[in-house]
Amino acid sequence: MNNQPVSYLQTDRKWANQAYAVKGESATVGGSGCGPTAMAMVLATWADPKVTPGTECAWALAHGYKALNHGTFYGYFAPAAARYGLVCTQINYASLYGNAASSYHTQVKKALTAGDMVIACMGPGNWTRSGHFVLVWALREDLDIVYINDPASTLTRRTRGSWKLFKSQVKYYFIIKKPAKAPAKKEESSMTDAEIKKLVEETVRATVQSVLPGLLKEAVQGGITAAKNETALAAEPGWSQSEGGWSLATELGVFDGTRPRSPLTRAEAAATFLRMGLLSRMAGRDASATETAEKLGMD
Repeated sequence: MNNQPVSYLQTDRKWANQAYAVKGESATVGGSGCGPTAMAMVLATWADPKVTPGTECAWALAHGYKALNHGTFYGYFAPAAARYGLVCTQINYASLYGNAASSYHTQVKKALTAGDMVIACMGPGNWTRSGHFVLVWALREDLDIVYINDPASTLTRRTRGSWKLFKSQVKYYFIIKKPAKAPAKKEESSMTDAEIKKLVEETVRATVQSVLPGLLKEAVQGGITAAKNETALAAEPGWSQSEGGWSLATELGVFDGTRPRSPLTRAEAAATFLRMGLLSRMAGRDASATETAEKLGMD
C-alpha cells in the first residue's frame, strides 16, 4: 500500500486566518482553502517540503483561481502541479455524484495502485454539507477502506472512510501522476511567464488527450438524445395537415396525437396494427402460421 503523504489541515492556526478572498468576500484559508491544501500535501510530498496551505492559497489567489463566495476553481490544479513538473489531470467533467457504478472509479483505483495520488471533489454527505476537496492516497477495496488526507478533519470516518460510500458521494477526480523521480525544484520567483505558459499548455494537452474520447462520446450521445427530444416536440408538417390523415388517425384512436414526426418503432407499429384491427382479423383466420407469414412476405 502507498505511504501516507504529508498531512496538512486548512484549519491549522499557522494559516487558518490567512485571507483567501477576492473582492466582495472575506474568506480565509481555514474556511475556503481545502483545494490548495489538498494540492499542498501533494507538492510537499513529491516536490518541495516548504510548500504549505498558506503558500498554495496565496499562489491560487494571485493567479485568479479563487471563486467568489465559493472555494477554488477546478482549473487551479493542473497549473499548480505543472509548475513543479508534476502532471495533474481532471478525468471527468460531468458530476459523478450518486453514480457509484461509473468506470471512472475503476480508473482511480488503477491510479492509486500505480502509486498516483487523487484529489477528489466531494458532494453532500459524509465529507461535507456542500462541496469539499480531499486527497486520496490509498485504497483497500477488499476491506472497503479508502485512505484520505482530509484538509478539514481527522475523524476516522473521513480519513478511513467506506469506499462504497465514497463512490456515491464524489463529484470530480483529479489524478496527480507519481513522478519517476523527484521533480527538480523550481522556485516561483525564478519562473518566467513563458515557462509557466509552457507548463500549463503541456498539462492541458495531456488532459485533452486523455479525456477527449470520453467527452466526444458523451457529446454524441447527448446530441442524439437532444435530436430525439426535438423530433418528439416538432409540430405536424403542413402537407400532413392539408391531407388530414394524421388528424383522422388520431380521432379513430390509431395514434394518440403526439409526436407526429417521430420514427415508428416495431412495437409502435404492432400497437398501430392492433388499434386498426388488423391483428385481430389475422388472428381469426384459419390459415396456419406459415401461410400467414407467406402472405405477409415475412421470413
